[in-house]
Amino acid sequence: MVPAARAVGAVLRLPSSEEVFLADLPADVRDRLRTFSQAARKALPLNREEAALWRDFVIAAFRAKTIIDAQPFTDWLVADGWSRQAAAELNVCFFDQCLLLSRFADEVSVA
Repeated sequence: MVPAARAVGAVLRLPSSEEVFLADLPADVRDRLRTFSQAARKALPLNREEAALWRDFVIAAFRAKTIIDAQPFTDWLVADGWSRQAAAELNVCFFDQCLLLSRFADEVSVA
C-alpha cells in the first residue's frame, strides 16, 4: 500500500507519540497544557505566572478525570523543550497535586 500511495504522490505521515498523547487529552486540558508550556521558560522552579498556568492545567485535568500516562506526558514535555529532569519533576508534581486534590475532594464530600 505504501509504494502505491507514493506512486500517486500521496504523502504518508504517522503521528508522533507526542501528537497521539495530545490527541488523547480533552480539548480544555490539552489547551491548558499547551498554554502553560508555551508561556513557560522551560525551567524549574516555575515563576508566579507559570505556576498559575500550571495549576489551571492540573485543576482542569482533575475536573475532567483525565487519565494521563506518566511516560507519554514526560516525553511530550521533553519534545516541547523541557529538559528530561524538569519534565520528570513536573510529572511527579502533576500526580502529587492530583492526589492532593482527590484527597481534598474526599474530605469535603464526607464533611
